[in-house]
Amino acid sequence: MQGTAGAYLARAAPVQSPGAAVELPVGTGPLIDGRAALVADRVRSVGAGGRIVGAWVVGGVFALVGLFGVGLALRAFGKDATIRRWPQVPGTIISSHVESSEQSVKDANGYYRTSTWSHPEARYTYTVEGVEYEGTKIARAIATSNNSSSAKACVARYPQGAEVQVYCDPADPTTAYLETRRSIGGMILMGVSVPFLAIGLVLLGIALFG
Repeated sequence: MQGTAGAYLARAAPVQSPGAAVELPVGTGPLIDGRAALVADRVRSVGAGGRIVGAWVVGGVFALVGLFGVGLALRAFGKDATIRRWPQVPGTIISSHVESSEQSVKDANGYYRTSTWSHPEARYTYTVEGVEYEGTKIARAIATSNNSSSAKACVARYPQGAEVQVYCDPADPTTAYLETRRSIGGMILMGVSVPFLAIGLVLLGIALFG
């Protein structure tokens, strides 16, 4: 009885030798191949979708930062243009000189080095509708430099007692300048922001058009 049952089990469940190919039921091969292809397609679509989302996010951040910086730079340039349209009134230079200060800066080797920084200063009077005012601003933005030659050249244009034309704010006569200049900070901001904006637009284009 036991021998008969053992022989039946041996025939019903043959032992698979190691390394031998597994035989699948008839008709299951195409089904498995189809499911594998579907999984592969989904993996590829998820990967492509992730790259598109990444391009949208990174491109959006770059574009927003660049756009914000360009806006600030244009605002500064707009202020410069507004000053150039202010009316000019006669004025007289009271005094002018080069203001210098020493600053200590640590270099790459850890040593402190002292350098002298200079900028021009001037005092002047001007008259608006019979009222005399005193101004001290040469321009809206004056750069401080470790090269005193530019400051000296600016001061030389305004010797004591010189008659000058002063740009005066018609809405606030206490605000006046001797010169109109392009904002240095605006130019630096524009130079930094434009590449950010360009990179952002490129990435958004890639995300949009693939």
